[in-house]
Amino acid sequence: MARQCDYTRDSRPGQARDGVDAERLISLKEAAARYDISQSHLQLLARTGRLAAKKMGRDWFTTDEAVRAYLGDAALRSKDPYKNRRR
Repeated sequence: MARQCDYTRDSRPGQARDGVDAERLISLKEAAARYDISQSHLQLLARTGRLAAKKMGRDWFTTDEAVRAYLGDAALRSKDPYKNRRR
């Protein structure tokens, strides 16, 4: 008997495993135009995990909510990750 792999058993329908909603994905190029951020900077954020994004093929995709969450979080935007923790 052949064994089948179910790649979607851990995720809800329309929800990718990495937390990015597959039905509302936008390309990083589109996100860059909407939020006036360079596409290369968004790619860097996606690669380093600071922006919730999913790579499909050679292109990265994210959601409006993920970009807004990044822009709203000063700790994520800071180049110094300990800046807001110092007292």
